[in-house]
Amino acid sequence: MAKTILSKKMIASIVAGTVLLATVGIAGGVLMVQELGNPPADSAQSSSSQSGSSNISGSSQPESSSKASSSSAASSAVSSSSSSSKPGSSSAATISITNTVSLVNQKCSLSSDFVPADMTDIASRVSSTKAEIYMVDEAALAFIKMVNAMKAAGVTDVVAVSGYRSYNYQKNIFEARIASNQTTMAYKEAWAAAASIIAPPGTSEHQTGLAIDLSTKSKNYALDSDFADTPAGKWLGAHCQDFGFILRYREDKQDITKIVYEPWHFRYVGKPHADIIMGQSLCLEEYLAMLKDKGALTLPVSQEEKYVVSAMAQPDYFIEGLSQISKDGMGGYISTALIKSKTE
Repeated sequence: MAKTILSKKMIASIVAGTVLLATVGIAGGVLMVQELGNPPADSAQSSSSQSGSSNISGSSQPESSSKASSSSAASSAVSSSSSSSKPGSSSAATISITNTVSLVNQKCSLSSDFVPADMTDIASRVSSTKAEIYMVDEAALAFIKMVNAMKAAGVTDVVAVSGYRSYNYQKNIFEARIASNQTTMAYKEAWAAAASIIAPPGTSEHQTGLAIDLSTKSKNYALDSDFADTPAGKWLGAHCQDFGFILRYREDKQDITKIVYEPWHFRYVGKPHADIIMGQSLCLEEYLAMLKDKGALTLPVSQEEKYVVSAMAQPDYFIEGLSQISKDGMGGYISTALIKSKTE
């Protein structure tokens, strides 16, 4: 199927339930995939501008600051405002644009001055190896809830090791690994070996404030593949999506992510994205590609509510029930709406 960018009319049709949906299986529910026909004239924008390398810019606050301060009212990653109108209405609404679902990798990088807004120190709320570990507010709240749920389930040995990292911090640890590798390798080989383990500066999810690395006291706080076999690793693998997190670097997706298997690294993407990604055993790259290909996905929550997730070229409209618009890291946007079903 060719890529299709949704128009206002098509979004309105989804909300009204007048589009044809095809059903496929998903753990924890049913994923409804919209089968799009010929788009209206106002949606015939080319999606080619979304492909290729992209650079996400952020606030230009000093890298030396541990916690970025911001007057933004958004409760997730760095946000900006855009005036958008509800379909069929001339009134404007301000939408907060986040980076919650943004792809960050070697093709989709963050600028050197990107610093997330509205971060929370989680070190005082959970067991940690550092005096301060910051995450974006929305992700921090979800993470704390997740840890509390783990404890309630009897899994108490889990420790936060690393959250937000600045561009310069990532640059230092990446260059240190290259230097270490160069004792036995040429520079090019040393760089490639380092990049398979440590994300080059600007390509680390830790810079978004949405990622967290976890270990256990029993593992002496090590970050290695054995974490998957610990009670914490097993619980997270089964339940992280309930709190909006995904296992970002899966063992069977290394050829796509270009990062080694990291069962200790979890990324906050929010709901329902986490449910779909974990339920379908996808990596974030595959999920965003599927969403762009299909145009829209809906995930029933109950008989009364459903999530509608849509790929957009521009955040140029507002629909009732919209909960978030996120950059996708590739020049486009992802809207997430919780829609109440219409009653007869």
